[in-house]
Amino acid sequence: MSIYEKLNKKFPNQERGHHESDLYIKSSAEIELFLKSENVSFETFYSTIDRSKWIDIPFMYDPFWQIKLDK
Repeated sequence: MSIYEKLNKKFPNQERGHHESDLYIKSSAEIELFLKSENVSFETFYSTIDRSKWIDIPFMYDPFWQIKLDK
C-alpha cells in the first residue's frame, strides 16, 4: 500500500492537495509521527493564505502517476 493510500485510510478527513506529483497534507503532530514511523521523507511549509502548517511529500501523489501510466 502506498503512502498516499495509507494517509487516505488513516486520516480520511485531513485536508490535502497536490502540485504535480507532490502530495500536500495539512500537518498535525499525529501525521508527522506516522510519516516518520513509515520512514517517509517530507518537508513542512506554511501556507501564504492562512499561515497553517502543511507537509510536502515529494512524488507521492498517486493519481499523477496513474495518469502517466495510462498514457
